[in-house]
Amino acid sequence: MVREIDHLIYDLVERLRPVRALRIRGGMIQMMLAALASFALSALWLDIREDLLAGAFPPMFLIANGLFLILSLAAGSSVVMMSGPQVGNRHDGWKWATAMAGLLPFSAMIMATIHRRDDPPILAPEHDFYCVAYGTGFGLLMATALTNRLRRGAPVSPERASLLVGIAAGAIGVCAYGISCPLDNIFHIGIWHSVPILISGLIGRFIIPALIRW
Repeated sequence: MVREIDHLIYDLVERLRPVRALRIRGGMIQMMLAALASFALSALWLDIREDLLAGAFPPMFLIANGLFLILSLAAGSSVVMMSGPQVGNRHDGWKWATAMAGLLPFSAMIMATIHRRDDPPILAPEHDFYCVAYGTGFGLLMATALTNRLRRGAPVSPERASLLVGIAAGAIGVCAYGISCPLDNIFHIGIWHSVPILISGLIGRFIIPALIRW
């Protein structure tokens, strides 16, 4: 019996292979590179807004895309931390970032209830579909980078980590598309720039966990 146990242990040890330790710095760099690549892809694939090229940055553009950028980086940073769990680590920053970004759709719904004729239209079908499609699509680079990070790591909560991957991807995707989107009114940004984040979050929550089981 002892020999069988010793033989089993020997077999298990014999199969071990050294792996490179995950470093937080490396994960952060990968996340930032994915974000920059998303903006570069948007700039190359679509035309950048003329007012941005001229150096004019509308306040709503800065506020909305700033919130989406913060949300993406906060969620992505949490994913990087969760890929190499440590006792006592907390990952609550993304919750506050989500709450801040949630002010946009919340404000849009309030404005919609008091909609007046002189307000911008709530629906703009010629732009809404593209915002959802491109916003979701441009986030795939971030989703791929973070999913690969989780596959190499050992997340304690794969479902939550996967949800955050989707949120980070959707937020950076719609932020990247924002440099091309010509609409800045609260109805459009609050609703249609939030939908890609919701879609990506749901996709991440229900699809990615199967890809990172360990």
